[in-house]
Amino acid sequence: MGRHHAIVGGSCNNPRLRGDAPCGETSSMADLMQKRCLYCGTWNQFPEARLADGPKCGECKLPLVAGPPAALDDAGFAAELARNDGTLIVDFWATWCGPCRSFGPVFRQAAADYGVRVRFATIDVDTVSGTPQRYNVGSIPTMMAFRDGREVDRVIGGLTGAQLDRWIRGVAGLPPLPDKPRPRPPRPGH
Repeated sequence: MGRHHAIVGGSCNNPRLRGDAPCGETSSMADLMQKRCLYCGTWNQFPEARLADGPKCGECKLPLVAGPPAALDDAGFAAELARNDGTLIVDFWATWCGPCRSFGPVFRQAAADYGVRVRFATIDVDTVSGTPQRYNVGSIPTMMAFRDGREVDRVIGGLTGAQLDRWIRGVAGLPPLPDKPRPRPPRPGH
């Protein structure tokens, strides 16, 4: 993995490298992506070609588009939704909820698997009340998908990894995974 220097506030966060292109690379403004850090809220810019390198926030140094789901409060959710530039999947859960705790590792694995294509967040309904009430979350776990700031779908109850994968691909508009090839049975005499 190469070096990552997010451009924060219009300048590279590396004091040795100033200007439009992080890490001494050249890129046009059309090639730059903007992502808001779900953890600290800082806006970051980086060349689209570096997306697969796993860019990190110039402020808090946490992953911009991969890593564990961000724990949001009402204000963080509202800010993220207002500026959402892709698909955001939110898991509404609580620490006392057995199915939520069982589903947690599945959700975290999906966040790691989808990294740069879909953003993931969690909202603990015991500590955050406004957002669950606003969206009528009456049962947990509940997963909600948002695109362009609007709810596009929701699922109530825990899912298996395969079920969650199909649901995410559907709401995010991603192509389905190819079927896994079946192993051929051994040929007689071989």
